[in-house]
Amino acid sequence: YNSHLDCIIEDEDLMVIPFEDRQFIRGHGVFDTTKVIDGRFVHLEEHIDRLLRSASTAKIELPFSREVLRSKIIDTALHAQARLQKENAKVPPIHCRFHLSKGLGTGQSISPIGSQPIFYIAACLTGSTYQGDKKDKGVSEFTIREYPSKVGMMAQIKSNNYMINCLTKQRALELGGYAGIQLDTKGYITEGSHANFGFVWNTGEFVLPLWDNVVRGITSEVGAVQRAKERGIIKNVQFRNITPVDVYENAVEMMVLGYDLVIPVVEYDGRRIGDGKKGPITASLQTLMDELQHTGPLVTDLANDEAVKH
Repeated sequence: YNSHLDCIIEDEDLMVIPFEDRQFIRGHGVFDTTKVIDGRFVHLEEHIDRLLRSASTAKIELPFSREVLRSKIIDTALHAQARLQKENAKVPPIHCRFHLSKGLGTGQSISPIGSQPIFYIAACLTGSTYQGDKKDKGVSEFTIREYPSKVGMMAQIKSNNYMINCLTKQRALELGGYAGIQLDTKGYITEGSHANFGFVWNTGEFVLPLWDNVVRGITSEVGAVQRAKERGIIKNVQFRNITPVDVYENAVEMMVLGYDLVIPVVEYDGRRIGDGKKGPITASLQTLMDELQHTGPLVTDLANDEAVKH
């Protein structure tokens, strides 16, 4: 979907962004993403809310109301689902990414004055949810010190300024890791290239980095971690400054929390975490995440609700 054209586009050759779009030439854009699994949205409202918080901080106006923006996402996902149903006995997971750009109107100028915001939605296949056997065997992670971490506002919004994220991911893969772990200027763990991290201490505490220099993760904030607290699986959640040495000395479990996934980390900076296998809290969070992914609102139901409204 492209709000500049106000239509859903099926032909991949026509899925283009104008060269003078400010998210492309100036990085002045924000995005968020959700998934549709077995016909159900995963945390749709929370992802829209986070997009709007990012847009407000980045001073990007909406081209229409939140209600209309939401309906465009639902319509695009429904369209993608219908097309996939014609080609597959079982519709695979759909990756639904939405971008809000400061838009067009100022040419190559650094000034955004006069630009008109544009809303884009891309609904495509996600591939395997857990990318092979990572769900059970886990991954290795490494502290990436070569690149500076984002701080403050730039860390807290999901913007198109992803150079550091891309370099962090590339270096992590070169080392045999998964997402890579970034540190702030004081040496505290912030996040990975595209995910948060959670830790279970040997005291039983579930520990997360402070949100100061981190994108507030849906999985960490309102997803599986919150449901685990409600059910008593996690009894003590702490947000604090965490150094790599703290993890070496105290962590019995470590996990990647992001994109509505929970992936065990079994080794960090060459040191084994716990017994080097997926731990019980990680396993419980995976079960809860799977549950959440299959209890969200049906795309078809939301689309019908929108049809009734209009």
